[in-house]
Amino acid sequence: METGNSNFVRHTYKVNKELKSYTIYQIEEVNQPGNLLTDLIRIEPFLNMTKATNFNKYFRLKNRTNWLKSDLITGLKPTSSKDLFFGDCSKIGAIGNKEKSLLLFYFKPYSDTLIIDVFKDFYPYNEHLLQNLLKGFKSNPKATQKQPKSKRKAIEKQQKRGVVQAPLLFN
Repeated sequence: METGNSNFVRHTYKVNKELKSYTIYQIEEVNQPGNLLTDLIRIEPFLNMTKATNFNKYFRLKNRTNWLKSDLITGLKPTSSKDLFFGDCSKIGAIGNKEKSLLLFYFKPYSDTLIIDVFKDFYPYNEHLLQNLLKGFKSNPKATQKQPKSKRKAIEKQQKRGVVQAPLLFN
């Protein structure tokens, strides 16, 4: 898929295991040949083990036998849209990249689906370009369809208990 002159690969994940402190996702689909991420990923709380700031959740690949030894890739950084998060992969080779790469995270509303778009070897060189990319990003129209009221209510209850991370929407 393309956004302007930048190609990206869309990875679709479903919740595999959900605990109070983290959520594990299993790969469901990749829109192009060549999965850049691992089959299992985890979204977990940021524990302030580094000097990084401006996020509360961290993205981890399952590339070792133990989650704690697997690579922490990026924090999920908020944008001006309350539902849109982004991050970067600066670790060369972690996702097959040779340069810093942009990642966009979309938690499909009222569902257990996470979509991650990976812009391999591309990261906007200034804040203005990043903001334009984020403003211009559109998810699949099917991804924003309304869910039945009963399902929405169940998810809202889970969110109040802190079990489910708030859903993310792209404008």
